Amino acid sequence: MIVNLHIERLVLEGLPVRAKDTTVLAAAVDAALRRLLAEPGTAAALNAGASTAVRAGEPITLTTASDPAAIGDLIGRAIFGGIGA
Repeated sequence: MIVNLHIERLVLEGLPVRAKDTTVLAAAVDAALRRLLAEPGTAAALNAGASTAVRAGEPITLTTASDPAAIGDLIGRAIFGGIGA
């Protein structure tokens, strides 16, 4: 089964990420979603069809030591939780 996920806009407010680190954050979100969506049985468990908006699943907690890659991974997991997997 092929899963296509298109995120037109991702609104992230109040993150401790500098503008120069947004590419790292975006790549980490992408990698987390690819990894999670590729797990066996995940695609079949997803509801079919498009959604105009998805709210994150569980809230994420950031520490002062969180780096952009770690924050991106947390965001990817939260998005994954919000799409019903």
